[in-house]
This record gives sequence, structure tokens and C-alpha cells, in this order.
Amino acid sequence: MLKQDRWILLLFALLVAHGGLLHAQNKESDRQQLLQLKRDWGRTYVEHDERALERFLAPEYVLVDDNGKPSTREQVIRDSHAQVTAYELATYDDARMLVYGR
Repeated sequence: MLKQDRWILLLFALLVAHGGLLHAQNKESDRQQLLQLKRDWGRTYVEHDERALERFLAPEYVLVDDNGKPSTREQVIRDSHAQVTAYELATYDDARMLVYGR
């Protein structure tokens, strides 16, 4: 799976987990909320914020790393708590966003 495809799936998972936040009045408001979620998501990993991960990740969430190894939601949260990986910065500049509907 391409790196960009993983981020698209990740953003989709975020949308599902935070669906209640997306009932804004217009597309620009929706777009701004999604951009804020994207920033919050990156900060969650940098700060090892397990509570935020619990809110962001759906119960059925699975992360597949670059080597094809899957990790469940519980494993991702546990690894964050143990600080298995240290992130200095987490940004997703290549992500594109399209808001449909309204």
C-alpha cells in the first residue's frame, strides 16, 4: 500500500471516529474542522497522548506499517504509552481533502 493511501485511510478512520464533529453549517467550516483534526492527530503522536488516541481510533482500527506488519488499536496505544517510537514532528503535507455533500 502506498504511503499516501495509508494517510487517506487514516483520515477516513478519523472521520468515522469523529463523525459527530462534522455537522457544521457549510463546507468551509467542515474543511477547517478536518484540518484541525489533522493537526490534533499529529500532535497526539508527538506527545504520546493515549487518551487522544483512544478518542481518535475506532475500536476496529488496524495500522499496517511499512513492512506489512499490522498493529491493533490496543497495540498502537500501548506502544505510544511505552514511547516505542519518538516523533519530533508529525505533519501530513501531501494529504488532499475534498468535502462532499451539503
